[in-house]
This record gives sequence, structure tokens and C-alpha cells, in this order.
Amino acid sequence: MPESRWIFMLAVLLVGGYASADGWQIVPLEEQGSTGEYTSIALDSNDYPHIAYYNNTEGGLKHAWWDGDTWQLEMVEAGDNVGWWTSIAIDSNDYPHISYYDYYNSALKYAWWDGAAWNTVFIDSEGYVGDYTSLALDSDDNPHLSYRYYVTYGDTELKYGWYDGSSWTLQTVDDYGESGAWTSIDIDSLDHPHIAYFEGSDDDLRYASHDGSSWNTETVISSGQVGLWLSMVLDSGDNPHISYCDYDNHDLEHAWWDGADWQTEVVDDAYVGWYTSIAVDGDDHIHISYYDLSLEDLKYAYFNGTDWEVETVHSQYSVGSYSSIATDTTGNPYMSYEYSWYGDLYCAWYNVAPAGFELLSPAHNSNVNDPPTLDWEDSDDGGQHAVTYDLWYSTDPDFSPHDEVNDLTGSTYTFSEGDLTPGQTYHWKVAATDGYEQTWCTAPGGGGSDEYWTFTVNYMGVEPDTPGDPSRGLVVSGNPGGGRVRILGTGFGPDAILRIYDVSGREILRTAFDGIYTCGGSGLPSGCYVVEVRDTGGEPCTARLVLLDRW
Repeated sequence: MPESRWIFMLAVLLVGGYASADGWQIVPLEEQGSTGEYTSIALDSNDYPHIAYYNNTEGGLKHAWWDGDTWQLEMVEAGDNVGWWTSIAIDSNDYPHISYYDYYNSALKYAWWDGAAWNTVFIDSEGYVGDYTSLALDSDDNPHLSYRYYVTYGDTELKYGWYDGSSWTLQTVDDYGESGAWTSIDIDSLDHPHIAYFEGSDDDLRYASHDGSSWNTETVISSGQVGLWLSMVLDSGDNPHISYCDYDNHDLEHAWWDGADWQTEVVDDAYVGWYTSIAVDGDDHIHISYYDLSLEDLKYAYFNGTDWEVETVHSQYSVGSYSSIATDTTGNPYMSYEYSWYGDLYCAWYNVAPAGFELLSPAHNSNVNDPPTLDWEDSDDGGQHAVTYDLWYSTDPDFSPHDEVNDLTGSTYTFSEGDLTPGQTYHWKVAATDGYEQTWCTAPGGGGSDEYWTFTVNYMGVEPDTPGDPSRGLVVSGNPGGGRVRILGTGFGPDAILRIYDVSGREILRTAFDGIYTCGGSGLPSGCYVVEVRDTGGEPCTARLVLLDRW
């Protein structure tokens, strides 16, 4: 979307929020003034969330969306009390469409992004009309809207409007009693609309479906005051599922059509079920967001195929009104809602951490003769987000201090000449991150309870001796072709003596050794030599020295 749009770039990124337990990520999107009312959320083809909402301080309908790097906010239509009862849907081009209520004009309005700009139109403005609106798109990206028409006190109607590609058609679906509150619409596989709604004169939950030629309406539940704060979705078999509040019993309930009859069940009880929103994932499992009135918390219910799982997502003061839910392609939920205590817009989603993975090479406690390439297994988070890697390496097994190479997109890394010190032992480990959660590697047989592997740098093809005591080591590096030679050792005592022998066994150099010795200019001819370090504390270590030119 172009820069010419009125865009507010948030300094807060997705990772700038805070994570609660069990993988929930919670992020404030807009905190200035009073905002976040009437939220509605939908995901595009990249699983990026788009949120429509009303900003009470600025006055107007706004749109928040994640562009892959940053949350962005924009005004869709400015105007005091313009943008109530929002409902958002994303078309096949990833363009957002929003239906909403204009309170001052008592009208139903519709906005859509055409790739260059927002367009807004009045859909119905005859009388007091347009609240409790809901929007869905058919397979041709044409919008279908449900909403309420207030005729007079005690007399309201459920209305429906759709665009066929050239013009709008509006019709009354149900004019019985006080029909049309809390409407929720979805489109089936034949592009036929289905609407759930509340009828207030009898306090019933009702349902309307179009068969291609006419509307059919029916009562789903008629016992008590049921159907407030409802939301409806169709599963893969075009069967409706409705979440709603049973106001008499203060329960969150779920009603669904099983192919032959309506079924109902209690999902959660004890003053819950306000502001419900329902979604279905690719496995036809149901997800519901809702507000717990007694605890003033945002809650989430998920049907795993056998049982309902219920948990609190956000709990601090009063939070969770105007909730809306959508699921991504991996079945993970995203929610928009108002932090009621502060009047802020928030987004929460369940994030799956990257899967565990192992280090591959170089093997633990190996020697490397060239700048090494580190290799590890790929990790992913089920396709929810792109995974990158952070490499840590250090001469200290506690990694204090350490060096880092961050944001690697592949599962290998090759050091350059000069990055590592010849003769030095290094410890390394890798973390996978999806931008929200981090998973450290496992290193089978490694150090630190299998948290890291170790290698020793042995450049220039000089092979170290393998001592009987693994805590002692000796490495020779440098020369071939001219220049200085460095001899490095680990694990030797203060009385260590370094000796160099030629191939005949003649000692040609002897000196005290404190762990590092650099030599040059001795006039030795090219050839092979043996380096030995010996002390009184253990076995001697030897290494082969090859000179290709004179020192």
C-alpha cells in the first residue's frame, strides 16, 4: 500500500509487546486517547492480521495491519461516531473490506481498499438503520452484509444487502418482533448467505439461510434470554456454529447444526460470554474469544476435537471487550480487543515456538584445518512465521563473553580468515527464533548438559598430537611458505618446557613454555620437525611442524 496514504508507523513492533505464558503474544497497537472499540479482525494470505476499529478520541473508522515488519495504523473515514459495529474481510488480492455504522447519519456504510485508495459509500440510510452489521465476501470478492433496521420501539428487522458486481440489492430477511440484533453472516460453498441473529421480543437465538431462491428462518433456541453477543461461522461442511451468551445463566454457549438437528452445549460459565467471536480452523475445530464479566478478563476457548480447553489470555484490570478472533493457516488464533481500563487497542495471538533441532558439524571436540563451516538442522514453527538463527561462539564454555552472528536465514555459517585464532578452542551453539519465541539447539554428547559443541582451530594443515589426557592439547600453526610460526598449548603447568626436534631426533630448540610461543628467524631449512611440550604434571604432547621455506 503506497506511502501517500495517511499512515501512522508504530514504533512498537510485534516483538515490542510482551509474551505471557503458553505462547500467547500480547501487543498494544494504539494507546493514545480512547480507542479500540468495535474491533474486527481478519487475516490475509500471508497470515498477517488486519483490524478494523473505532477511535473515539480522533473520531473515525480506523484500520491497523501488520505488513510483515511493522504495525501500521491509518484513518479510513474520519468523523465523530463513524465506525461503530465494524466487520472486516480480506479479498483474494489481500485488500480489506469493512462494513460499519455511521451513528450520526443513522446509516450503514461500506469501505474497501482498491489497491490505491480507500472508497466509502452509503449502503442503506433509510431510517435508523445499519447497526449490528456483519460482512462476508463470496468467491468473486463481492460483499454481503447483514444489519438491523430500527422501525420503532419494539419493532426492528433483520436486513441483508449484497453487491453483484454492478449494483447493490437490499432486502428484509426477518421482520418478526425485534429481529436483527447481534447479526453475524457467513457465505457457504455455493455463495449462499447464512445469518445468525437475536430476536428481542421473545429473547431467542435465530438463524436465516438462503437456498439460492429464498430465505428460510428458524429459531435455534427459545428457552430464556439467549443469543446476545453472538457470532457465527460455517465449517467445511457448510454447517453453522454459533457462540453466544445465555444471559439468564450467564454462560458462554455453543450451538451447531449437526446435519440433522441443532445441538447446544455450555463452554464456560459464571458470568462469561460477553463480546463473543467465533472462528473455525482447517480441522473444523472451533475457537472462541470472549469477555469474562466477573473477572473482567479476555478469555479463549478451543475445541480440540474431544473436549473444550478454556484459558485466560489477558488479565489485568478490565480487558477484553469488543473481542474478535480469526485463525491462521496453521490453526493458531489471533484476537483483537479493547483494553477497557485504559481505552487502548490490543492484539493477542498464540505463537508456536520453533521446533527443537540439533547441531550437525563439525563434530564435538573435533579439530578444524580451515575456517570452519558450522552446520545444524533446520527448524520451523509449523509455517506460522519465518525462522532465523542466532549463532553464539566463545572461548569460554559459559559463553561469557561471547560473539554473535544474528539473523541467519540458513542453517550453516562459514567463518572467514581471521575470525578465529589458530590453536584456540571454541564453544558454539545456535538459537532458532521466529521473531517472538526462541528455541536453543541440542548438542548430543556436548558440553553444558548437551547445550553446545566444541572445536579447536588447526589451520595450515598442521595436525596436533592426541594426548592421553584430553585436558591437554598442542597446536602448531603458521609458515608454510614463509613467516612466523605459532605454537599454542592448553593444560600445561608453569614448569612446561618446549622442545623442537629434527627428523633425526636432534634437539634444535629448548625454551620455557607458558602456553604460546612465536618463533622466527632461526635459520631452519624447510622440512619436517617435531614439537614437544613436557611438564611434571602429565604426559607430554607432540605436534608435527612442516616448513615449506626458511624461517
